[in-house]
Amino acid sequence: MRANNVRALPVLLALSVVVSLAACGVIPKREPTAIFEPTRTSSPADASWPQANWSLLVPKPAASAMLDNDRIAVRPADGQITVYKAAAWTDTAPDLVQSALLRRF
Repeated sequence: MRANNVRALPVLLALSVVVSLAACGVIPKREPTAIFEPTRTSSPADASWPQANWSLLVPKPAASAMLDNDRIAVRPADGQITVYKAAAWTDTAPDLVQSALLRRF
């Protein structure tokens, strides 16, 4: 029985190498992703405004799984949401909204 196992070992190794090499062609190559950062507009603070002695806490907005990622989602037609291929934001959509709200105060 041991002799059969020893003879089967090279065959199994060769088969595993062939399957591994074949799998390399099945996995699609990932296209380069373009990273986009939303423009940040800022206005100078008016010196006559009173200074606040408090801090503002903005919790991270809740979003569906479709939007809670870094993909750029668009709505080309009513009831349809798609994402741009090979394009992403610098952060997730809820984090971008949270940062934008905090920057405005």
